[in-house]
Amino acid sequence: MRYTVKLSVTVVEQITEYALFIAEQRRAPENAQRWLERVYAAIETLDRMPQRCVLAPENAHRPYEIRRLLIGQYLALFTIDEEKRAVHVIGFRHGHRLPRPGDLPTESPK
Repeated sequence: MRYTVKLSVTVVEQITEYALFIAEQRRAPENAQRWLERVYAAIETLDRMPQRCVLAPENAHRPYEIRRLLIGQYLALFTIDEEKRAVHVIGFRHGHRLPRPGDLPTESPK
């Protein structure tokens, strides 16, 4: 049985920011579009076996489990609700950035 994948508003904004940076600052709108497609396609794969992803460093700072999906140089941070068969993507960052657990919800999304 598959999981439903849900993205928070914050995650959509974070992904959009990176795409705009690629399109505007690097003057590569086609690359930005391809990057966006890759990111959303990778996130959608969480509908199957999301447990395959390792725990994120942010996991140590929250009372719920946080995992990470590596997408190129970026990380999608998510939590799994087994009861509802849902994956909640709650954060997105460049892999070289330090973890910022304060940017994540204090409680698991429901």
